[in-house]
Amino acid sequence: MDRINVDQNLRALQSLFPGQFEGHYELFNFNKIKDIPLWIKASVQLIVVIPTHGSSIYFLIPKPNLSFEQLQHIHGVLVDKIQNLVLVIADQMPAKHRPLLVKFRIPFIFKEESVFAPELGVKFGKIKRFNTETKLNIEKIKEQISPFALKIVAGLLTKKIPNEFKQKSLYEQISIYTKISQSKLSSALKELVKCGILKVNGSGPHKTLVQTSAQNIFEIVFDKGLDQLYRTIESNFLPKSQNHYVKAGENALAQHSNLATSSQLEIAVIISEFRKTFEGRKNKGRTLNSDKPIIVQIWKEDPHLFSIKGTINPIEIFFSLQHHHDERVQLSLEEMLAYYELRKPTKEV
Repeated sequence: MDRINVDQNLRALQSLFPGQFEGHYELFNFNKIKDIPLWIKASVQLIVVIPTHGSSIYFLIPKPNLSFEQLQHIHGVLVDKIQNLVLVIADQMPAKHRPLLVKFRIPFIFKEESVFAPELGVKFGKIKRFNTETKLNIEKIKEQISPFALKIVAGLLTKKIPNEFKQKSLYEQISIYTKISQSKLSSALKELVKCGILKVNGSGPHKTLVQTSAQNIFEIVFDKGLDQLYRTIESNFLPKSQNHYVKAGENALAQHSNLATSSQLEIAVIISEFRKTFEGRKNKGRTLNSDKPIIVQIWKEDPHLFSIKGTINPIEIFFSLQHHHDERVQLSLEEMLAYYELRKPTKEV
């Protein structure tokens, strides 16, 4: 999700200012500036630096469900500290916030459709008509790894799925833990064959699927990027039984590394559990005594499938935290990957 937002919105600026913006970006390191409040770091999903042929500009992706007042304060602090143009990517923000961004002259880009940047002298509502690569961009997005295909990759890389298997045996294995159709599994396996993660041996009843090297699989996924895996909300409810959720975020990473356990509880649930526990007045969860809400990740695919140590699968942990700004988290991700004889590719995408 982060990668799509950054790439698409960077292309939008390139279409408006040909030759002014370079075709790459890098993650912003909070450690380069002093006195940034911890709550601001926790409220930011991602900041990237976009080199220009002059100085640089910055893309800010805030976490969903921030109030406008919080976003306004965060943007003001970052502009003051960075002393450069900070553009908010408003793709996940409520629609009612965009007029307020204009009113308070906070520059933003929305879904490669509109941009408001007074410092650049730009206000456009239909950027796509300037973009001659729209069809190519759509094809690139389609090539990303789907959530269920990533689930199979997670099983392969953590040895929950054998190196060589038949579709029928994998279907029987998965069906024990979650409901799935044969066609959905077949589609995901074809996707993994197409991108080189799996190879086909034999045909008919003797047809088997064989994984390529683990590091090669990891690098293919890292390079192609992922469709959105989950969305996030805050809540003061928790499912009554831990059988209905698994740990996520930094607390999950702490189970697989030497990272200290975070005081911020973060859990992962599937959409059906979210509807049962969190939606409506007939809430079936238990209310927490703490004033601090929990973070709930609502995953498209069942987070229990291939879970380990009561957490989402370590591969899914990595891809949910790969852009985290804290160096301790990045080192812990590398530690976790090393256990599975994997290493993070050096090339950032």
